[in-house]
Amino acid sequence: MGTSHLESYGDIAKASNKNNFNSFIGLNYALADGFDDSNHDGFGDRINLDRYTLFTKMKLASENGKQFNLSFKWLYEDRRNVVGDFFTTRAYRLLRRNDAIYGESIKRYSGEVFGSFDLMKDKSLKLDYSLSHHNQNSFYVSDFYEA
Repeated sequence: MGTSHLESYGDIAKASNKNNFNSFIGLNYALADGFDDSNHDGFGDRINLDRYTLFTKMKLASENGKQFNLSFKWLYEDRRNVVGDFFTTRAYRLLRRNDAIYGESIKRYSGEVFGSFDLMKDKSLKLDYSLSHHNQNSFYVSDFYEA
């Protein structure tokens, strides 16, 4: 999908079901790149971004009915905004940490693994698990923030 604001969005996915194994994998992207200053105040009126998300889910069922579920999600996002010179030929990549041109740039990386495992044949006892990681760094002009 695309818009007149130079934005594009896309999704692709595949699902599979073979014997006792089900799986799904999906990739999503969002790209919005271009300076839009409708009120002519010198500041961007919308966020520009590059975002990619990968998601997968798998389920394995054994002959005795026990199930093992595993899911994974990964995300990368690069957001930016403010004045026009900050965007020209993606200049913001070089201007991070610089106070020559006013701008903001936020990069985020995250990953998650989660799922469950039936410990008993009658499913009366189940193990649920999850692990996640999040890393974000932001620049507002030359001010650095890390999360």
